[in-house]
Amino acid sequence: MESQSAEERLASLNFMVKTNLIQDKKIREGVLSYTESIKNTPQLSPQFKSYDSLPSPLYNHSQIFLLSGNKTQNSLLDSINNELKSVGFNIIGKKMSLDPGRPQNPEVRYYYKEDQTQAILLVGYLTKKLSIQNIEANYFEDDSVERGYIEIWIGNKVIK
Repeated sequence: MESQSAEERLASLNFMVKTNLIQDKKIREGVLSYTESIKNTPQLSPQFKSYDSLPSPLYNHSQIFLLSGNKTQNSLLDSINNELKSVGFNIIGKKMSLDPGRPQNPEVRYYYKEDQTQAILLVGYLTKKLSIQNIEANYFEDDSVERGYIEIWIGNKVIK
């Protein structure tokens, strides 16, 4: 699904359906219906990109706050801080926080709907950086923060 070739992406979708790699009936039917609808226009097939490098900020007003629930993660926070700064992110702070309302695992929090895309890109970066799956971008309402404010929480667990 990462191929530059639209025909290859369409063939991949068909392969997944016809070889029963997609076993959920509703998903199979949906993918089959979709591939049938685009068979004459394969350029409409989705392309999923993996990021070999950290993407730059989508806008210049992004503000990132880095948080950890474990003080042994300070060097990891420093590494994330340096990497994000190197591509243009504005890191406005970092700290260790014992917040019982936070999940055990990493997450990215955003506070304005228009920041969702940036949060999702940061999830992709963290997934690769931390080698952890299922990191989520979670929306919270809080009018006290500015647009572009995003929190990266690396969790309570020790990450190696």
